[in-house]
Amino acid sequence: GTVTSGSLVALQAAYRHELYSSLYMILRANGMFYNIISNKNFSPETAFLSGYSLSLSYLTTIGPIEFSVMYGDQSKRLVTYVNIGLPF
Repeated sequence: GTVTSGSLVALQAAYRHELYSSLYMILRANGMFYNIISNKNFSPETAFLSGYSLSLSYLTTIGPIEFSVMYGDQSKRLVTYVNIGLPF
């Protein structure tokens, strides 16, 4: 999803734990206030979004592969995400 706003404050806290060599578990919690400063082009109400994720990440020779399960407080749904990165 996308949020269009002229102002926002976001915070992410994360904990990463090495389970085995090259295998990591990552816990994340996110929060964001947006529309903090009034603007005629955006909604005048300040809003809040929050969510959490649990990820497993494996570092391969071609780059990291990460599988995440995420939950959003506003949507009340679990969603999954796979990310394949390239080292540089």
